Amino acid sequence: MKLPKILPASIIGVLVLSGAANYYCQDSGSDFQAAGQAGLPEDNESVISTSDDMGMGKSDVKYNFSNLIESNIQNLSNQKNEYTAQKKKQEEYENKKFLRNTYAVQAKIRNVEMVNQAKQEAEKAAAEQKAREEEEARKAQEEQAKAPAVTTPVVTPQQPVVQAPVEDIDISDVIANGIDVSVWQGDIDWQKVKAAGIQFVMIKAGEGVKEHEAFRKNIDGAKAAGLNCGIYWFSRAKSVSEAQQEADACISTISGYQLEYPVVYDCEYRSIKDNPLAEDKAGLTDAVLGFLRRIQSKGYFACYYTNADFSSRYLEFDRIADNYDIWFAGYSVTAPLMPCGIWQHSETGRVDGISTYVDLDISYKNYPNIMKKYHMNGF
Repeated sequence: MKLPKILPASIIGVLVLSGAANYYCQDSGSDFQAAGQAGLPEDNESVISTSDDMGMGKSDVKYNFSNLIESNIQNLSNQKNEYTAQKKKQEEYENKKFLRNTYAVQAKIRNVEMVNQAKQEAEKAAAEQKAREEEEARKAQEEQAKAPAVTTPVVTPQQPVVQAPVEDIDISDVIANGIDVSVWQGDIDWQKVKAAGIQFVMIKAGEGVKEHEAFRKNIDGAKAAGLNCGIYWFSRAKSVSEAQQEADACISTISGYQLEYPVVYDCEYRSIKDNPLAEDKAGLTDAVLGFLRRIQSKGYFACYYTNADFSSRYLEFDRIADNYDIWFAGYSVTAPLMPCGIWQHSETGRVDGISTYVDLDISYKNYPNIMKKYHMNGF
């Protein structure tokens, strides 16, 4: 929007004189018009004299000039007022535009604040939910701990099982009660475990090529309590070479410990998830044998953990069982379904000194005598 400009004073003067000339031309007749066209006299006295000749007094001339000036001043005042009004409208328009922009920015800021607030509330709700779940888990664990400990049952097999990779071993009719543990059993009071009648413990030592986080704490505690120990290593291998790498990692982890019970390879359902060997019985069997042979070659008593379903569905099982001891898992039977050296007969056992459920095991061989006689497992 363009605004009119106030005319300079010099132009105002011209307008005044031009207005005066027009006034005299209109009121003084043709003679004065002719004089005006011929040019104005050089001085005001001539104008006044001419006016006197026409019958117009000096006072009339001054009066007309005064009116003319006042009229032009009024016009200029009106223009100034119009300019001022338009300028005010322009300023109001600019102010409104500024306010609209300000409101838009404030709205964007409020939207960002609302989004951040919603995010914070969601994170807070998630943290509260996690805290509730942890509290519920803690209470459940406390309830389990309050439950009376169940004495580990001693199951007498119908016929002692003889299965070992070495000849002329000392087989005893003595049956030993044991458990197997990992990080899931939490902090264990090993003195109470031994007092509950447990004689041996199978401890998770690693998985894949990594040492298990609770291995050293568990084996040191069990050894200090006077319990006989063996270990198991969970498989993640997808080839023979990977199984052998796992065996090397296992040997490195258990080096320095004397183990009265076998070194066990645990290849089961979770081991073959997303594993090409799940569809290859011969390949999976080769991988298991790759681990067991590497372990045995380093002076350890190798053993394999399995159940009846897995061994028949995914393995050429005779190739393993004909050469190595088996740790058999079976919970709803009254006796092992295959020849084995150790039977894991329960996954919901309760033993004093352990606050959670724990697997219960029975040994059908006097493994401590075997290890010491044949100088295996660090003896």
